[in-house]
Amino acid sequence: MFDTPIEDILRYYPLLWWDMLQMQERANQKRYQEFAREIDTEGYPGYYLQNFHHQTDGYLSDWSANLYDLGARI
Repeated sequence: MFDTPIEDILRYYPLLWWDMLQMQERANQKRYQEFAREIDTEGYPGYYLQNFHHQTDGYLSDWSANLYDLGARI
């Protein structure tokens, strides 16, 4: 976590908490393959077309990748 720039921590930490609420709702409703409309899912294997750990957009958006990176470091 100490390698993460403080600007990224300050920017993404509140969003990580907000996304955890979305993740819980998605898990409770068993919505495993929900992505933003602008994400082109064509050509990805089935394994990639799920919300890893119920995270918004799985790994398929820069936003979710940034949240995942910070969450994994915490």
